Amino acid sequence: MLRKLYIEATTRCNLNCKMCFRNTWFDESIGDMSMEDFRKILDTMPRSVETIFFGGQGEPLFHKDILEMISLASQTGADVELLTNGTLLTPEMIRGILDAGLSRLWISIDDLDVQNFTENAGHNHSRQILDNIRSFNRIRHTSPNGVSLGITFVAMKSNVHQLANLPFFISQYLIDEVNISNISPTDEA
Repeated sequence: MLRKLYIEATTRCNLNCKMCFRNTWFDESIGDMSMEDFRKILDTMPRSVETIFFGGQGEPLFHKDILEMISLASQTGADVELLTNGTLLTPEMIRGILDAGLSRLWISIDDLDVQNFTENAGHNHSRQILDNIRSFNRIRHTSPNGVSLGITFVAMKSNVHQLANLPFFISQYLIDEVNISNISPTDEA
């Protein structure tokens, strides 16, 4: 029985994180799912699906129709979750995803050292992402929808020591759920 449906709305991303599988792709197409294909998925989805999850190798918020996708998915009665790198969470986008019916927002965080970022992710957006988390919390707590916030943390040799900072990070950024995974190595390094 299918309970959770994973949808990769796009393979495009605005970042180039060093641990991402996209770095090992050869001759892969980059693009967006069409709304026609998305509607077909929803129309043929088994009734047993309890959660529709937007994520994958791309950044879902990069898809021009993501708010409509979230809205249509929430109209099925399933919980709707989305995993983002957090960089595109403007106040307008936050209000949009809340109004569309998102149930849980997941933000990928690979550096918990909020005082001295070490750029583990391979980009320099850490402060922006933390500011966006603060904005999300301010806005979600005024919303009647009860949207929860989770973080995903990919443990690597370069950041595993930071797991000790997790309780502080959770309390400081009002995190409801945490998912810790290890990296699947694609090369010796």
